[in-house]
Amino acid sequence: MSLPTWTLNELRSEARPWEGKAWRLVEAQNIISTRKLVENVHEQNILDEILDESKPRVPESCRHLNFLLFTPFRYRPYPHGSRFRPAGVTDGVFYAAQEYETAVAELAHYRMKFYQDSPGLEAPGSAPEYTAFQVDVKTPFALDLTADPFVQYEEVWTRHTDCGPCQALAKTAREVGVEVILSRSVRDQNGRKNVNILSCAAFAKPNPLQVQTWRILANGESATAYCRSPKTVLEFAA
Repeated sequence: MSLPTWTLNELRSEARPWEGKAWRLVEAQNIISTRKLVENVHEQNILDEILDESKPRVPESCRHLNFLLFTPFRYRPYPHGSRFRPAGVTDGVFYAAQEYETAVAELAHYRMKFYQDSPGLEAPGSAPEYTAFQVDVKTPFALDLTADPFVQYEEVWTRHTDCGPCQALAKTAREVGVEVILSRSVRDQNGRKNVNILSCAAFAKPNPLQVQTWRILANGESATAYCRSPKTVLEFAA
């Protein structure tokens, strides 16, 4: 299939309002992570401030947000390309999913891939901890790649390794003010949607709506994800 192209006016005319909830998984965000390095809470606060000052500045348009929300927009240059963000000094993308199961599937895939790309590396016997959090999203300008006229190119949007067309689409979409791109998850076997947020303006609330704790035990062939509340076990094969 030939690669699709859209002009600025064509993409602008296809943008629609969208609102909903989205889930994202990150490495566990424990408040005690730096506590063991110091003698008291006062010293911990000072250390955390020093560490934060050493990081890139948060974009002005994102500073009202909780750090879990603004982090993907903070770091530049971007060392490796991803589905809607090319490598280099490029604008951030907050990758999330409509269902937490989809967000877990996405992360489980990359945990398995890590071991596939590291021959001889033995997987740990314990399951690392991850934080899943839900955000509220509302935007007047969203593109849905699972609907017309984009869905006819679904094979292009869901390629496992060639993200060039998606990156090109996102670049043009930003130029016309698109804030969210909805897409079919490549990693979720049920084909549920990802919510790819291009702008901090798309967050309807500055803090997560709810938080879950997950543990994912993975190797190069399979992954099992556990959540205590709600009590859930999800299994994935490479």
